[in-house]
Amino acid sequence: MKRKTGYFSPIVKLLRPTFVVRYYLFPVVFLFLCVGVLFARSNAVVDSRILPKWYAFAFGSAALLTTAAVIGLKRKEREPFGNNLDPLFSIPVAACFVQALYGLSQYAGLLPALGTFRITGSFDNPAGFAAALCVGFPFTAPLLRNRHRIVRYLAAIAAMTLILGVILCGSRAGLLSIGTVGMVHGLARIRKPLVRRTMWVVLPLLLVGLYFLKRESADGRLLVWRCTAEMIARRPLFGHGPGGFAAGYMNTQADYLREHPDSPYAQLADSVQHPFNEYLSVAVHYGLFGLMALAALGWGVVRRYRRTAHGREPAVRAAGSCLLSIGVFALFSYPLFYPFTWVMVLFSLWILFGKPLPRGWAVRGTAVGLAVGLCVWVVKDWRLQRTWCRTEELAARGNPSASLSRYRELYPKFVRNRYFLYNFAYVLNEAGEYAEGLAAAETCGELWADYYVELLRGEAALKLERYDEAERAFDQAAAMCPNRFMPLYKLVGIYTATGREAEARNLAERILTKEVKIPSATVTAIRYEMRRLIDTQ
Repeated sequence: MKRKTGYFSPIVKLLRPTFVVRYYLFPVVFLFLCVGVLFARSNAVVDSRILPKWYAFAFGSAALLTTAAVIGLKRKEREPFGNNLDPLFSIPVAACFVQALYGLSQYAGLLPALGTFRITGSFDNPAGFAAALCVGFPFTAPLLRNRHRIVRYLAAIAAMTLILGVILCGSRAGLLSIGTVGMVHGLARIRKPLVRRTMWVVLPLLLVGLYFLKRESADGRLLVWRCTAEMIARRPLFGHGPGGFAAGYMNTQADYLREHPDSPYAQLADSVQHPFNEYLSVAVHYGLFGLMALAALGWGVVRRYRRTAHGREPAVRAAGSCLLSIGVFALFSYPLFYPFTWVMVLFSLWILFGKPLPRGWAVRGTAVGLAVGLCVWVVKDWRLQRTWCRTEELAARGNPSASLSRYRELYPKFVRNRYFLYNFAYVLNEAGEYAEGLAAAETCGELWADYYVELLRGEAALKLERYDEAERAFDQAAAMCPNRFMPLYKLVGIYTATGREAEARNLAERILTKEVKIPSATVTAIRYEMRRLIDTQ
């Protein structure tokens, strides 16, 4: 017997909270999450381009966790999406398409990019821009097979735009990532043996070609990996702990270049913040056990992908391709530094493993509580960051002394933040508080071995006429980046002040014969002063 329904039953169903939540809330929250982690920016914090994206990630994750606690989303459920996830795939694809248009507008000169780069999108450099496009690219594949022609056309336009953006930004890791994903898709669809063998040859040729595309930059990466391997060898099992790379890498690079003064890498050395390889980063921070844990997780994902009942369906292939794209990109860059990568990792894992939260109120209440706690923590951190930014603006307006009281109030809360400590030491030096500035620079140096930190430390010691400390700091800075002129110039001043004229003259002659990597007015002035020093002796 057919159940009777009222005239307004369809309207009542549409207005039911469960229906609204299932069909609209999750896609809307996911949309805002993707847009936030790709485009969020704010001048209210010092790190205006990346930190707001992480805040968006935290708020969006809290909202999604709350949504999951309410409706228990599962990949195989008929509601709200069933096996057709194209509506969800269109969200990151559309967001990445807009990001690509943003970058192309910068390339055309219609919008400004950050620094000296021609394309950065809404990120701090081309690496973040390329990583975002490569991570979103695999989800164009299922849309290209959609039954609606207009969807296929739009997906094709988005895919070509993403590829063009990666090419124009010059990211070799991005080109290799997209090339690998394309080859894997081609091998899965093409059965002709000759074509398949040709495709296996193309990838190594692409790798070699990308090396010669920016050979100096690639050789610089080899130096970074060489010194990173030395750090791993010192603590192979458990690593150096979180932050270990920042605390020790530049000192390792300085030791290596001291032992090999004629190394071809000397002219390529620069201040390095990341090993340009996520796997080496794990090994440095967590050692062999960290790598083994990562390998175990990877193997679990691969097994799940191969054993999934619908392993050949477009959704599962797209998720696998996304993780593959991230894995290849991570060989030569740092995609996990950006929150959009993490969103796509979690999205892909949900497609492969997706299970609802247990239906018990205790578990779901705990999930909501965690979401609320995360939002509260973000709000508190945002307020601290905003206060720091205002303090920094006050110092930048030419009144560092007025900002010192605020810096001292914030110091206990940012005592483990290396960037805050560096700015604090810099402002102290500008205000003439050299003893306190030197102490802050030394605290910063314990967390962050860096060329600029050594310059700051040396400058403070020099003002205090503690020439031995200043000499050690400038000598370390010169060893970290042998192509720089400023540390050598400061050493000449120390030799002159301490009556070591012969050493000052020899170093001045070395400066005059030193190869100039990047010409600048500062280098020209230094060389002119060194010529005058030699002529007057």
